[in-house]
Order: sequence, then structure tokens, then C-alpha cells
Amino acid sequence: MCEISFVYALDGKTSESDVRELLRMMHYGSGCNPHGWGIFSNSVATTKKPIEFDMTAELKLAAKYADSKWAIGHVRHATHGAHTAENTHPLVFKDIVLVHNGVIHNESELRQKFKIPQKPEVDSFVIAWLLNHFRHIEKDWESVVKAVTKELRGSFSVFFFDKKEQRLFYFRDTSEFHFRLIETSDGKHYIVGNTTKSSLEIAFAQTMFGFTINAAKTLSYLHPSELMLYEFSDSGVGVLCELPSPQPEVTTIIPCGYEFARKSEDADDDDLCGESYGMRP
Repeated sequence: MCEISFVYALDGKTSESDVRELLRMMHYGSGCNPHGWGIFSNSVATTKKPIEFDMTAELKLAAKYADSKWAIGHVRHATHGAHTAENTHPLVFKDIVLVHNGVIHNESELRQKFKIPQKPEVDSFVIAWLLNHFRHIEKDWESVVKAVTKELRGSFSVFFFDKKEQRLFYFRDTSEFHFRLIETSDGKHYIVGNTTKSSLEIAFAQTMFGFTINAAKTLSYLHPSELMLYEFSDSGVGVLCELPSPQPEVTTIIPCGYEFARKSEDADDDDLCGESYGMRP
């Protein structure tokens, strides 16, 4: 399983110390996800490398990604596909920047159906390609994501950013993700997110690597609902719409008493409508 980390500054822009909290989550998750890492924000271009994340070596990223509204990191655990920069998240295609955790089982079928290029090799690329494809057909992002999830079989937890419209979205099905609203001792508020609760609890919780953070308290946790499209804006995070269920897995009964077998190919694991959740205290 890959791991996604997220820091969003509700009261302004991120500082260097805020971005360090993102880096700490990435460092914590990199031991189980050593096959590449990447980071991006609304104001800084993507940085990624096809190697295990080393926070000590990459602390300079804290300054680079400061003064952004948000920053997102990804550490990769690859089941197949070369450990190359091209296959490392975030994936950038046209105006879409995307990170994904999960497995798209019908990757090969979708590449053939829509004539999607074979590279990047990761299954996550079909999501980015389909988002761009349906954006030229549907009238709004709600309709676009609905069209995409109808095509997918497998599991997904996805952040994607529209560089042109400067809009950040999140959606998932069965793949886990957790958000935490925190307040620091100097009165600043953040939404912090991670694929795993253990990594999420690292952020704004302790000192590490020779720097000290302000004390922080947790105001609330949010486990985003399955098949809901969320958008992050200046007011926090809100639900745009409910999404249709993905296509069911196709199964075949094997003779001679064998168990059911999924009829799909192995894939790389690269694996909140109009209502607001009121994340501001």
C-alpha cells in the first residue's frame, strides 16, 4: 500500500515548520513504501525521486514548499513497474496533478478501450488520463469524477489538482484515508491527512530531527465517506456530490471445486453536493 500525506493551512499559508510536519509523515511511512516519493502544492512544481524518502537529506523541501495553501506528499510501494521517476507520484498529465493509493484492476482494459498510452506504466495513470478525457466532455468536475468512477474496478484514494482552475479535490472508495483538524498553541488551524492513522498522529505531535513545533490539540477527526467528492477551498473542506459505485469485479467459477478467481490483471498498488463540513472551529 502506498501512503499519501496532506497539510492544509486554514488560516493562511504554510510555514517551513508546517511543511516539516508533512515531511515527517512521509518519513514515517517510507519504511513500508520505499520505492519512490513525491511532493507538490498549489504554488510549487512537483518534486519526486524513485528512491526511498530520506527526510534528513530532503529538509530543504520545507523552505521550497513554504508559503503554499497546502502541500501533498506520496511514498510509493510498487508491486510492479520500474522504479523510475516517470512511475513515481505525483503523476502530471495536462492540467491534472494526481496522487493515488489503491489498485485499478481493469487498467489494461481501460488502456485498450480509451487508447490510453502504455506509459507511465502505473495503473494510477489511467485515472489522470480519464479525468482529463472527461473534462473535455462533461460540464463540471462533479460530472467528470462521476464518469471516471463508473469506469474503475478496484480500489482508490485520490487527491487531484486542476492547475488551470486552481482547485483541489479528493475522493475514495474502499481505500482508507483520515483527516484531523488541529489547533496549535499560537492559534493556527490546519487540516492534516494521511492514509494511516499511525502516520497521521506523527504530525504536530512531537519533536524530531532537531526542530521543535508548537504544542497542538486535536479538535476533530474525519473519516471521509466512500464515493463522495470533496473539495478544499478557503473555507475548509466540503462535499460536492455523491459518486456512483465503480463497476463490480468480474468473477469466473473455476471447475473442480476451486474458489472464485478475479478475472483481471495484477496492477501497481499506486495503492467532502454543496454541503460544508464546517471544519473551522
